[in-house]
Amino acid sequence: MAWGLVEIASRPDVQRRLRDASVELSDVRRELLRLWPPSWLFARDALAEVDVAGHRLPRGSHILISSWVLHRTNVWDDAMAFTPERWTSAPPPNAYIPYGAGKRYCMGASFANAQIDAFLGAVSDARIFPAGAAVYDSIDDRATLVPVGLKFRVGNI
Repeated sequence: MAWGLVEIASRPDVQRRLRDASVELSDVRRELLRLWPPSWLFARDALAEVDVAGHRLPRGSHILISSWVLHRTNVWDDAMAFTPERWTSAPPPNAYIPYGAGKRYCMGASFANAQIDAFLGAVSDARIFPAGAAVYDSIDDRATLVPVGLKFRVGNI
């Protein structure tokens, strides 16, 4: 949810559209999770020999998959832009995995989505201002991506 504050504080137009309900909360949530997935790196083992983008990986190979990188590739139009409107159509196949995929899909995804939607609904009635030139100082890239040194103010509309 910290990344939600970062994006909203940086984008008064998104704040206004949330307040006016001219953008769906779920579309803003999906876009937040696309740019800032809760787990940015997944580790998997190849259960059989597999070909990945022309590279042969033997059985037992350790594979790292970065949803953070995947969500910022050219399979998305203007991938680096925060664009909730992109969710009016389905994402490209296998290009959106904020909670993983397959058998190891996060069992808490529905709960997390409900929390994010509730949070976005609550902050839509406030005005969030950057409190400096940058909303955050850096990214702590451990198991989850965390903004370090958040700087913003919350005020009335």
